[in-house]
Amino acid sequence: SIPAEEGRYNFLLLGADSGESREGVRPDSIHMISVNQQTSESIIFSIPRDFQNARFSEDSPMRQVYPEGYNCGNECIINFLYTEVTNQYSHLYPEAQDPGAEAMMEAISGTLDLSIHGYVMVDMGGFSELIDAMGGVTVETSGWVPYDGRHPETDRWGDWWFEPGIHTFNGDQALSYARSRKYSSDYNRIQRQQCIQQAMVAQFTPQTLLTRFTELMQASENLFE
Repeated sequence: SIPAEEGRYNFLLLGADSGESREGVRPDSIHMISVNQQTSESIIFSIPRDFQNARFSEDSPMRQVYPEGYNCGNECIINFLYTEVTNQYSHLYPEAQDPGAEAMMEAISGTLDLSIHGYVMVDMGGFSELIDAMGGVTVETSGWVPYDGRHPETDRWGDWWFEPGIHTFNGDQALSYARSRKYSSDYNRIQRQQCIQQAMVAQFTPQTLLTRFTELMQASENLFE
């Protein structure tokens, strides 16, 4: 068994996008989930994808490459670390199943000064399928959020906006809402990501599991690492 640290378990949650236009896997959504050992209460620490100068934990082999932290300028944003380690420094992690994920855990651990007990990587495409399998997810937005996709009434593809109010999103819409970066900031984006996460947890009820069991199991097959 894995011992808790000061009564808590800490896990890294990565939302990865390996689409055709991307250079390798890029974890665009980075969160550290800290769970109370006794009560299971959780706290989320969210890291902006463009975060620079991440510090590596003391036992990280990446200190050989970046002794002063991940600080090579604008290229060294935290979400590129996974790709860089996978492509160039996997030899530093000879026993790791996923060197990029190991390096990400060490970077978040060193930056937050907390031990990381493990990680979960969620495929963005699979995440969209999971939301569809749930029957969608309902959220309330207080501001306008730009969205590239098909209009829900005309089905025409184009640029439009989610207006303030209550929305029930399908999988693609939920991802667009959570990942939109136009006229926004990393911090607004993080708030929307947490909003989607919390809504999914609240709406993933026993009734949903029972009535949509087959769809959920099929959607989950390739979702997690």
